Amino acid sequence: MSFNEQTLAFLSYFWAYIILVTLLNNVIVAIISQRESGFYKQLYFIVGSKWQILSSQVSVHWFILNIELLLFNVVFMSVTNHWDMRIIFAAFLVSVIVSLPIILLSSILVLLPIKIESLNVLTSVLIFGAFLF
Repeated sequence: MSFNEQTLAFLSYFWAYIILVTLLNNVIVAIISQRESGFYKQLYFIVGSKWQILSSQVSVHWFILNIELLLFNVVFMSVTNHWDMRIIFAAFLVSVIVSLPIILLSSILVLLPIKIESLNVLTSVLIFGAFLF
């Protein structure tokens, strides 16, 4: 098995799922639940900038996302017994290009007055809709 368009197309489905679920669950759901608990009021009082708080949370979860993609690709390459660094580079490049637009589009959920109880249903509907798309 060599790194070609067929391999990239096969892996892209898994990468899309990992990126979408990680960013939706770890970033957006975390922001909404912390907003509900009043955590941001305390941090804003200490830090003084909303952008620093949000950018630090996004950057940490983007780093975690890259670790997840790396682990997935290492398992994939060990199962197929084909080691190609271009797969890891392509996953990193996809996470750089795709992460910010997904975070920006899903941050619309932060603006809505959604309670944490109904958020799990909404995220499940969004993930299912993304599967259909």
